[in-house]
Amino acid sequence: MFENAKIATKINLSLLLVVFLPLVAVLGLMFFQVKRNTNTIVRQQLSRLAAEVSEEIDMTVHSAYRFIESIGDNPVLSAKPAEGEEARKKQLAEQLEELRNLVYALDMFEDLVLVNMEGELIVATAYSENLDQWEKAFFTWAGRDCFEQARAGRTCVLQEHARSANPGLLVIASAPVKGKDKAVRGVVGGRLKLKKVQDICERVTIGKTGKVFLLDADGLVLWHWDVQTHLRLLTPSALRLRILKDEHDTDTYTTLKGERRVCSWMLCNGYQDYAGLGWKVAVTQEFHDAFDLVDKMQAQVAAFSIGCFVFLFLLGGLLSRNIVNPIDSLVKATEGLAQGNLSSRAYVRNRDEIGHLANSFNKMADDLQQNINAREKAQQELQKAHDLLEVRVQERTAELAKANEQLKKEFAERLRTEEALRESERRRVMLESLGAATHHLGQPATILLGHLGMMKKEANNTDEKLKKHLDICVDAAKSVANILHKLHAVEEYKTTEYLSKEGSSEKDKIIEIE
Repeated sequence: MFENAKIATKINLSLLLVVFLPLVAVLGLMFFQVKRNTNTIVRQQLSRLAAEVSEEIDMTVHSAYRFIESIGDNPVLSAKPAEGEEARKKQLAEQLEELRNLVYALDMFEDLVLVNMEGELIVATAYSENLDQWEKAFFTWAGRDCFEQARAGRTCVLQEHARSANPGLLVIASAPVKGKDKAVRGVVGGRLKLKKVQDICERVTIGKTGKVFLLDADGLVLWHWDVQTHLRLLTPSALRLRILKDEHDTDTYTTLKGERRVCSWMLCNGYQDYAGLGWKVAVTQEFHDAFDLVDKMQAQVAAFSIGCFVFLFLLGGLLSRNIVNPIDSLVKATEGLAQGNLSSRAYVRNRDEIGHLANSFNKMADDLQQNINAREKAQQELQKAHDLLEVRVQERTAELAKANEQLKKEFAERLRTEEALRESERRRVMLESLGAATHHLGQPATILLGHLGMMKKEANNTDEKLKKHLDICVDAAKSVANILHKLHAVEEYKTTEYLSKEGSSEKDKIIEIE
């Protein structure tokens, strides 16, 4: 695919394929995954905060539940009505003082009342003729659900009124008043001043715009940072219906002012034996504020991606410069050397493999130049030696020819000398052999001659024919003895021609005896 591309292009494309594209893929995945995860985290955080607030509210109302129950066991309130008007007034005064002390000590109720079994008011800590109709309704107990449950011996907390002259969330708590015999003698009730709930809702914030609001089971706003919405149905209605439908969830909505917000709510399920009032705590936050971290992280990811692209671009340029330029220098030096320019060298400062290759090439070029120079010099010297050798060969050839002639002459002379020496040796041997032979033959010849002489003397008186033969033998023996004597006396080996063979021109030679 990139066979014809330059190295710089290949490096940039390799960085693009191997580094940048996977990096973009990872950063893109991070971009969307971070948004999704952060969305989940924001929802979980809001949901967890709503659960914590609902639990704290339940615990606070549960405390009021326990307080009103303990008040019902107060011996001052559970005492039987005193006999006599003065004793009764004193008893009522003590009971009123006891209720006022409890209101002050507990700081949980706006006022407390003590009601008899018929629902008639006995004492109240804050009753006045100047109270508005909502507040006066609190002191009317006959027939009310909270009164009936308390008279039946059950402690309860019910939502009947949620507004008073003093800002705050108000509910009614009631408990039976029991004597020592555990018999119900009346009912104690109080309007709960849930200042702690108000404090909880006010102090809970998240981010710059995250706040808490409280709804009852009908979608009525019990607490909101905008006090104008108190005791009104929550708007928008789609969010109210969504909250009333599910016990807990997280959703996004748009306010009447056009603000987009995210909201998480949780049902107040009560605490221990307190069953709860069906309230729902909702934590809401503007969308851009909730996901501000996501936007920042996405901006950081985008900036990081751009930075990575610029870095990879610069890195590609740097790599191209540090790799391609030395390679170009090496290629030019190679081409120059291939064209016969022995002085062509690669100028590379790198200390990496390319630098090592360039140094090896330069060393090879130096060695090649030295070898070629040495070869040219050797050729010149060889030609010079060749010319000198030709002269010497010619001179030597002449000398050899002359020496050859001389050798031939010397060889011929040597052959003659050797032949003469051999002849002389042969003659010496012959003479020595002849002397030895004559010596050895002389003694038998002398003996033979002596015996022939003796036989001749003895034969004088015998047959003449035999005598004649003996004379011939004696003469022959003397002739042999004479010849042997002469041979023994020979000092120089000389030959003379003798009879030739039939049909042959060659003649035999015999020793010459003077």
